[in-house]
Amino acid sequence: MNDGFGGDVDIDVNRMAVGAPDANRGELRAGGVDVFDRTSSTPNVPVLTLASPEPGEEDQFGFQVALSGRHLVVSAPYSDDGTTDQVGKAYVYDLEGPQPQVPIHTLVNPNPAPSSAYNLFGYRLELEGSLLVVSNQAVYGRDGEVIVYDLSSATPTTPVRRLSNPYRYRQGRFGISLSLSDGRLAVGEPTRSDYLASFPGQIFVYELEGPSPQTPSVIIPSPVQAAVANFGDSLALDGDRLVATVMQADSSGSLVRKVMAYDLASASPLVPAFTLDTSEGDTTVSFGSTLAIEGDTIIAQSNNTLRRYDWSSIPAGAVQQTYTGDRGHAAAISDGWLIAGNPDARTGADADGIVRLYGPNYAEIAVAGMG
Repeated sequence: MNDGFGGDVDIDVNRMAVGAPDANRGELRAGGVDVFDRTSSTPNVPVLTLASPEPGEEDQFGFQVALSGRHLVVSAPYSDDGTTDQVGKAYVYDLEGPQPQVPIHTLVNPNPAPSSAYNLFGYRLELEGSLLVVSNQAVYGRDGEVIVYDLSSATPTTPVRRLSNPYRYRQGRFGISLSLSDGRLAVGEPTRSDYLASFPGQIFVYELEGPSPQTPSVIIPSPVQAAVANFGDSLALDGDRLVATVMQADSSGSLVRKVMAYDLASASPLVPAFTLDTSEGDTTVSFGSTLAIEGDTIIAQSNNTLRRYDWSSIPAGAVQQTYTGDRGHAAAISDGWLIAGNPDARTGADADGIVRLYGPNYAEIAVAGMG
């Protein structure tokens, strides 16, 4: 049985959260989340195990996890509300409260599509301090939406801001990728509907704490003007530094994926500062489908491996280290600590999932697997 352990991961200082969205906790594939303490003498043993407070079949609680300070947010984007299929919910936990296993807030979809549509509220999550960003992916007939909450407000379950595609294209997949850093939000729109099949993708950057948080401060066009580009399908932001994937055809006509690095503080923020590829001959469509960045450190997936790059190296973006085997599905960095998850990795006869933790020198120090 594949529980999807490691399907999403996050780390903040000493805490680590691991989603297992296919776990049978309460119902078939209702999902679950495990919380670990990095400073524990047994960092691969959960200190808290969560099941959905409203378990439903195939809700996939734990599809996304987000940690910041004492708060953990968990999404169940495939949950139903009795009327609409897969309307989605998100749950906020206080890990330092008297009942850390009980959500302190439940966020419901503020804009559910008709009963014939799938909504997927909580398809992506970003949390920084009290600022929570949730993607609502209405996949049939409507564009996506990005919803912002302030967990420190008197009404934490009420959106403080709702962001939609400024151009309002149906099925534009606005918000299919998100990254939040220092109050700045990057939102990817990699595709649009069939009648705009030539659209190569774009990224919107918002200053959520600035004077015009509703309006993009920067719109980054795809560096590859082709229908296959899917620019921004995966992205990661740290301060002024943004990395994002783009697809293109190589000389043989095969599709390959590269990672473009942008310096938003430069004189040319719309022009890539440099390009990452695997350079070892395996520049495949999987490269960069997982991205993380902190300071000079860039983490990018390549097949079943993770590669660590250095932004400031010569040449820029040179590979510093490769982590091989079962390490590629999800990754997050905090204070030099890297957590990487792969739900398809095998710990026995079945694909049980593996999560690996690396210290500031990027040596592997712990492995957690779900048996």
